[in-house]
Amino acid sequence: MEKRHEVLFRQLQDYRSETLHAVEGLTEEEVNIVPKGFNNNILWNLGHIYLDQYLWISHITKDQALIPYRNEEVNQKSSAASPQLALL
Repeated sequence: MEKRHEVLFRQLQDYRSETLHAVEGLTEEEVNIVPKGFNNNILWNLGHIYLDQYLWISHITKDQALIPYRNEEVNQKSSAASPQLALL
């Protein structure tokens, strides 16, 4: 692996750890709250962060993303959660 990739992966690991630490201890009810002024709940945003990082790493490493195309398409076209997205 290239040195620059190692640095980026370490940064992503740190970011992921900080993100998970920020939501540690939240209940299912709390992660489903849509905060005032936002379009999406915390859980949707966590999923969006995960997908974005995964696709970015797949692009850098030239590996094929193992995410069903439909989910990737939905997340790229939508900036808000909806009942239809929950069914996918």
